[in-house]
Amino acid sequence: MITPEIAKNIVEKIKGMTPCFAEIGINKGVDHSGKAYRFGCSGRHIAIVRKATDAGVTAYLNQTSASGDRYPEFGFQGVTVTEWYKLGDSMAGSAARLPSINPEYNASMRISVSTQDGFQQVLDWYFSINEIPAKGKSDDIEPDVQEVKPQPASDPTVTENNQKDLESDTASLSTSEREAVVKVRFGQGAFRSSLLEIVGDVCWMSGIEGKELLIASHIQPWAHCEKNPGARGCQDNGLLLSSLWDAAFDSGLVTFDEEWRVISSPALSESAKKHLGLQEEKYLPERFRNLPRSQYLAYHRAVVFKR
Repeated sequence: MITPEIAKNIVEKIKGMTPCFAEIGINKGVDHSGKAYRFGCSGRHIAIVRKATDAGVTAYLNQTSASGDRYPEFGFQGVTVTEWYKLGDSMAGSAARLPSINPEYNASMRISVSTQDGFQQVLDWYFSINEIPAKGKSDDIEPDVQEVKPQPASDPTVTENNQKDLESDTASLSTSEREAVVKVRFGQGAFRSSLLEIVGDVCWMSGIEGKELLIASHIQPWAHCEKNPGARGCQDNGLLLSSLWDAAFDSGLVTFDEEWRVISSPALSESAKKHLGLQEEKYLPERFRNLPRSQYLAYHRAVVFKR
């Protein structure tokens, strides 16, 4: 019989796995808070309830894996889904403090696990460990990006040396001064260039053309990437937007839902909605949709967006 402590030890051995702080809610920033162990890797979280049950271990996960596979129809031996949470449902407990699990942002599930082998199989699927290209990807992911794995730190446009140089050069500056240096050196530099290479000098949302009018927007803000610095230069953590769209997105007045549809904050004025063209539904164009970008957007919805 598996126990919560054994499950925790198994998860800790996965390469790239880190304990997670609560990312939303009243205990934001608290590690392993309350009644669950919380971990994250490859854009997915898992919460393991500390209290054992007669059946073994209870855990909370997203309904899709890190590579976009939906939970298998016949599941895994020794694993039972005890609750399905569709998008928009409510969930209590510390698992709800993680955006990839909280059903306000993503469909999720609660499972009961009785064996170590079954738990390992779930983890192999969930975090896409030793993955063979799989069938049946999520319907909202384009075929040509289905095999993309969300590993933003592995191929950053902004290199580790760039980041060290930045830290050295700005050590004596105030926060606002440092942000200004970052924007000049990276926001309008390598990171911006990498986004311009995708389709050229056109706003992804408004279609307005002109390099001088466009801004490279980080989806997960630069200041929020301390634990994953590679995200600061990751092309998938970016949107190329006109100044108005950038201001609205950067301040959390607009974001995108799981269907890539623009959703606006109650704080966004009617005048702003009109100028953004939000009198009708807008979507992020298909060419910019992929799994890593969807995971960065889940973070933006959970942490930056003003509800």
